[in-house]
Amino acid sequence: MRLRLKDINKVLKNFLRSHTKNITQKGTNDRWATSVRKNMGLDFLCNVRRIHLELGVLCRKTTTVYGTPLAFTTIGLFVHIISSLYCIYLRLINPNLEIYYKIRSVLITLTWIVPFGLSFFSVNYICKETVNENNSSTYVSFKWKQTGIILDELDLESKNTEIQTEIRNFSAQVQRNTLKFSPCGFFDLDFYFVRDFTAAVATYLVIMLQTYPSDN
Repeated sequence: MRLRLKDINKVLKNFLRSHTKNITQKGTNDRWATSVRKNMGLDFLCNVRRIHLELGVLCRKTTTVYGTPLAFTTIGLFVHIISSLYCIYLRLINPNLEIYYKIRSVLITLTWIVPFGLSFFSVNYICKETVNENNSSTYVSFKWKQTGIILDELDLESKNTEIQTEIRNFSAQVQRNTLKFSPCGFFDLDFYFVRDFTAAVATYLVIMLQTYPSDN
């Protein structure tokens, strides 16, 4: 979906360049050619708007289908990472274990944590990039979103009332149907969730280490 939304934004950028070129081009008084270009531009924007809407619907359906597995996988990953790191700490401070067994336990645990951590990061990265390609720039906190930036530029460059109306309908559609990946509504998959997930793991791990009996 991220690649498809990226292709839509690329097509919109090409339309913006050609539309700006037609506006700045001088010496044409052919009303028929101007009317044809206007109708083609309207049909193009209508088709792109429908495709964009369908891609958003497919993204939400995908989130619904995989939402429960993602939520339970994330919760299980959270519990297993904390318990594994806690067990490593207990082995490291155990004076009865040899250094070989301590190093082996650390390596075994890391070989489990690192692949799952990379997959967790990649899922959040892809979701974040997909959202960045889709959402509107009208929101101040989301001012880097690509589709909204292009639509704003098209609205400023266009001189035709009908095309401006279609662009504003497109922009309103993007604003009303903001895209986010939220498995079961528990959390939103993005870099902020990665930060909060890491902070939660560190917090609970510190709490467990502080409650460990000091005389042991």
